[in-house]
Amino acid sequence: MAFLTIGDAAIPCALGAPEQDAPELVGDEARTLSGRTRRVIRGWVRSWTVTTTPMPLADAQALVLALQSPYPLTCSGDLIGGTASCIATINAVRHAMYADGERAVVEFRLQDAAAYNPFLFWLDASRGLPADASFSRPSEATYIDRG
Repeated sequence: MAFLTIGDAAIPCALGAPEQDAPELVGDEARTLSGRTRRVIRGWVRSWTVTTTPMPLADAQALVLALQSPYPLTCSGDLIGGTASCIATINAVRHAMYADGERAVVEFRLQDAAAYNPFLFWLDASRGLPADASFSRPSEATYIDRG
């Protein structure tokens, strides 16, 4: 069973059901004057499809209520590979009667609230350095394009 926590609540995931979908790249692509394609990837948005195990109806309703939040949720666990801020979309809620009462299975999708960036930080020429940051190099730098 995969491990997933949303906020402080542990979510019982069905065996083998949670899986990461193909990431959506965030960036732009343009053609240069030489005809080559220039591609700038700033990060990607990861998403996961999750199906819970049959859970008591009250727990399922509490999960659905939490997933409907308009604010990003703090998600963690081995499913996500750490901690991430996610937006949830509910796909389905299926009810079934069991010997001990009614239970529900919740199917939902988690998606990064902001583009995931695996690098420590990004510097952008349009923004200045943070107040406590400094940059220096021992020599001059030169860049000459092949085209």
